[in-house]
Amino acid sequence: KHQNHRPQAASALADPDGVGDAVAEAIDNLSERRGATREAALRSIAEALRRYSPVVEAVLERFEETLCDHLMAALKRGGQEGALASHVLAILFLFGSTPGALYRRAAPKLKLVAARQPTKKGRRCDESIAALTTLAVGCLTHAEEDSGEDVDAALDFLADVVEGEAEDLVMPDEVRTAALDAWGLVATCLSSAARLQRSERVLPFLLHSLETLPGGGTDSLELLSMCGETAALVYEALLESQSDAVESVAEVASGDEETWDRVREMFKERSRESSKKMSKQAKKEQHTLFRQLLGFMNDGDLPETRVCFGEGRQLDVTTWAGKKRLRSLRTCLQGGLPTHLAENPCMSQIFAEFWDEFGEDAAQGDRDDYFGGSKQHTVMRDRDRAMRQREKDSFFHSENVAQDDY
Repeated sequence: KHQNHRPQAASALADPDGVGDAVAEAIDNLSERRGATREAALRSIAEALRRYSPVVEAVLERFEETLCDHLMAALKRGGQEGALASHVLAILFLFGSTPGALYRRAAPKLKLVAARQPTKKGRRCDESIAALTTLAVGCLTHAEEDSGEDVDAALDFLADVVEGEAEDLVMPDEVRTAALDAWGLVATCLSSAARLQRSERVLPFLLHSLETLPGGGTDSLELLSMCGETAALVYEALLESQSDAVESVAEVASGDEETWDRVREMFKERSRESSKKMSKQAKKEQHTLFRQLLGFMNDGDLPETRVCFGEGRQLDVTTWAGKKRLRSLRTCLQGGLPTHLAENPCMSQIFAEFWDEFGEDAAQGDRDDYFGGSKQHTVMRDRDRAMRQREKDSFFHSENVAQDDY
């Protein structure tokens, strides 16, 4: 009886690879009793969503409500299944015709998962990290239609997690790093003046962390790096606001000169920090990042990144806000980023200010090009790739996890 109600892919579209039927079957498998079956189905759905084909889109249009019901149930169950459900939701936000409605349905559950105290290092943190990232992506996809309430609420919640005030819990560094990363992504939805204003909540944490965090450890280095990049995101908003001649912001800027001089000094110290406790690789990554950040603050050097896709098209990202968006969506879409850039209208809206046509002789595929091939840019590229790999491993685990771990 159960099999008789299995969803079928839309037959109006050609589907030689059977992708639509596979997605429909995976959606049906989300109602199975075995957790391993449901997890495998979530992985299959995520893989299909990354392809962004008309067939997959047609299946989603027919069964989006059913899929959403299953995802909400998976979030409630938690564990590896909950983390996978968060990942699928993040990609679904980029597909949905009504991302605002989907966000308002999912946000309360995502916040509960994100604020849950990790009880087992690594595995439990992954569930929180996935929920935090998905919450931010959901805000990003419907920011234009949002009155501002969802964005403001998300920023407040993420700041609570960063500061350790969510449910009165102090989160591990890797969760706080993800929360700060998510805060930055949501903040890119705001005008430069509004972003600068909202940064007052997290700026004390950034300053304290930049001064006190030890360099060298993987988790502490990730948090330290995220603090530096978030400070650059805020400073970028300050520069944009000053160029727009916003009087209120100009007053704030003049009052904060001492703060930003302090940030410059901390960037300078971190770019030279040397300790026997730091590995060679960690020291290299830290020095390279903070030299780039210092170059931005002192000389206006931009974090240039290029992605090539489709038929000779390219995306040149030249701001910290744009880089934040690009890296977050690459984490969600992984190898499907070029396809979504070429086909998904939502992506063209997210990166509208950077859209450009590329020459016919352009290299194809997804690549990071830090213009000029200098040693410093090569190191930065390798660091970003390593960070993306760690984010991917945390956000989307392999199938070799026993269900009874949860």
